[in-house]
Amino acid sequence: MNITKIKFSELFKINIKLSFTSILLFIILNTNAQYNAVGTAFSTGSGCFTVTLNQASQSGAVWYNSLIDLSLPFDVTITLNFGSNNSPGADGMSFVLQPTSTGIFTGGGGMGYSGFPGSSLAVLMDDYQNSNWGDPTYDHISISKNGDVVHGSANELVPYTAAVAFPANIEDGVNHLFRFAWNPATQTLNVYFGTATTLPATPTITYTGDIINSVFGGNSWVYWGVTAATGAEFNLQTVCFTFIANYTPSATSVCSGQTVTFTDNSAVAGTVSYLWEFGDGGTSTLQNPTHTFINSGSNPILYPVKLTITQGTAFTFISKNITVNPLPSIIGNAMLKTTCSGVTYTITPVNGTDGIVPSGTTYSWGAPSGSGITGGTTGSAAASITGTLTNTTNTVKTATCSVTPSANGCAGTPFTVTITVNPTP
Repeated sequence: MNITKIKFSELFKINIKLSFTSILLFIILNTNAQYNAVGTAFSTGSGCFTVTLNQASQSGAVWYNSLIDLSLPFDVTITLNFGSNNSPGADGMSFVLQPTSTGIFTGGGGMGYSGFPGSSLAVLMDDYQNSNWGDPTYDHISISKNGDVVHGSANELVPYTAAVAFPANIEDGVNHLFRFAWNPATQTLNVYFGTATTLPATPTITYTGDIINSVFGGNSWVYWGVTAATGAEFNLQTVCFTFIANYTPSATSVCSGQTVTFTDNSAVAGTVSYLWEFGDGGTSTLQNPTHTFINSGSNPILYPVKLTITQGTAFTFISKNITVNPLPSIIGNAMLKTTCSGVTYTITPVNGTDGIVPSGTTYSWGAPSGSGITGGTTGSAAASITGTLTNTTNTVKTATCSVTPSANGCAGTPFTVTITVNPTP
């Protein structure tokens, strides 16, 4: 019998190596799973994708799989490479927002964006001169909407200009950092185009406008991604999503006093720092924090929870809303009612006067009971507390019942209603 002996120290090393490999594999798979590559696009691993090969008639796109809410700030930095074919070479890439799906791409010379269906907004980085579209002789950047790549059209939001600090030749075979920063408070979109390691301090191109309404018809939820295409001329065009903030909350709608767990699933590598801002003044620097939300009012509150990830001087962030619903709390006169024997009574608590009564509050109660009282019945999910009691005596009697208020799926503290029932004369 041949028995192989392995020292504990060697076994420990094997386990460490396996654990590290498993963690690394999880990060890579998790990053790739966040994106959907369509058309000629495909993953090359570690958050990177080839959008077009160095071949003619290629067209593809890579989309982030989850919708983002443009009513919140959105700031993302990615790495683009436009290939090294300058002449011939084509056609460029687009950074696109659109609400339709993660399966969209178009072909032709329009950077994978020309003729896009539905509403959309795109930052066009064009490295080929299509004279019929009004392109200049040099590589250029502009902002357009609704699949229109023709310069000077009604859909062009920001035209190209020679004064823009955009390289005259982006088909240089090297990586370029690209940052897209949307601020809904100022309705400002800033785009930064840089080198392989540095972004400019000032925006390369800026658009100010209400894109939620003017572009997307009031819909703030969109997908974002990168598109590219080639025609008769071509380039190897790639994108890497290696510094993208993202997280998943354990719940997006909670009751006041409920704790939410936030799980970081950002695409980052290396040493980074985390800053969570929970929208209520609370913060955390943990990677995966928890936070308890309080709403002492009578209406639901949207708390924008922002995660900022910093690495050196670079940063990326994402915000998502957490809805915190109030707990109904009934006090005062709503807990007392006087009625006559055999007469239906109704109790409808009023917000403010009778405590915290959120819109849509319903009530569930047990059957009222008391000496000399009959007719008590239970109630469930009713807009008012109601019933008809009979006083079987000739003296004033009281009955009580426990009532639980509820609003938006949040149950408040049960309270006791005391009903005074006068006898029939």
